Amino acid sequence: MFKKLFITHIFIISSILNAQIGVGINTNSPEATLHIKMKENINYSNAISVRSLDQSLKFNLDGLGLLKFGEENSPVPVDVRINSNSSVIKVGNTSLSAEEAQAGALRYKFESEIFECSNGEQWLVLNYDTPPDHLIAVNNFKKVLIPNNVYTKLTGWEVKHESRVGNFINDTYTVPVTGMYILSFSVFTNMIQQPSSSYFKGEWVKIEGGVETPIIQAKNNFISSGVYMLGISCTGTVRLNEGDKIQARVIHNSGDGRYLRVDVNNNAVAERNFNSLSIIRVSE
Repeated sequence: MFKKLFITHIFIISSILNAQIGVGINTNSPEATLHIKMKENINYSNAISVRSLDQSLKFNLDGLGLLKFGEENSPVPVDVRINSNSSVIKVGNTSLSAEEAQAGALRYKFESEIFECSNGEQWLVLNYDTPPDHLIAVNNFKKVLIPNNVYTKLTGWEVKHESRVGNFINDTYTVPVTGMYILSFSVFTNMIQQPSSSYFKGEWVKIEGGVETPIIQAKNNFISSGVYMLGISCTGTVRLNEGDKIQARVIHNSGDGRYLRVDVNNNAVAERNFNSLSIIRVSE
C-alpha cells in the first residue's frame, strides 16, 4: 500500500517537471515551451495545419518556415491571402520612429490615409499614386458685387473637383488633414472706368473665433486711369492644421460698381473662366 502511494507521487512530480521544461512533439528533449520536431518523411506543406470542414486551408506552418493563411502553395515566407485574389492583411499606425521600427517596417497613417515604409532612418510614403487632398472651383455665372473699400468674401464658387465631399461649405474650406497646402485664387472684375492710383488686393484668411486673419496676401496697383478690368491672383504655400477654416476675400479702392466678371445670362462663353480657386495639400 505504501509502495504504491510512493510511486504515484514520483509520477506526479515527474509530470510537473516535464511540463515546466516544455512540451515536445517528436522529441523527448524540448528546447522551448512547445517544441515540434519534423520527421524526415513528413510532407512540408502539412507540418502544422488547420483546416475547415471542407478541408480548405486556414493556417499552415511548414518545415521550410513558410507561414500561410488560406493560400496553399505560396512560395513567400508569409502569405495572408484567403486565396490568390483576396488580400486580408491589415497594417496599423505606430508612434515609433523609423529608426526604432527598423528598416522594412510598415505603417498606415489613418489621419493622412497613406502607407509608409521605414528605411531605418525615416518613414517613406509608399502610395504616391493616392490623389492629394484638393479642391478646384470656378465662378462663371454668379455676379458678386465688390463694394469700394470693403473686404468682400468671394462667393458663388462651383466645385469642379474635390477629394472630400463636405469640406467646402458656404465658400469656406475646412482643412481635413494637417499639412502644407498651396492656396490659390484668381479673379477679375467687369470692364469699367478705373481711376488712377487705385489698387486691387486679394487675401487668404484663416477664421478663428469669428476673427479673419490674413495668411496669404497679394496686391496690384494701377497707376493710370482707363477702362479695364481689375485683376488679382493670390497664391502661396502655408501649413494648416486639421479643422482650420479658410476663405478668399478681396478689397479695392477704385469706386463702386465693381463685380466679378461672369456670364450672368448663361449665354456668353467669352465671359467665363475668369474666376478660379484651388486648394491642394502637397505634404504633411
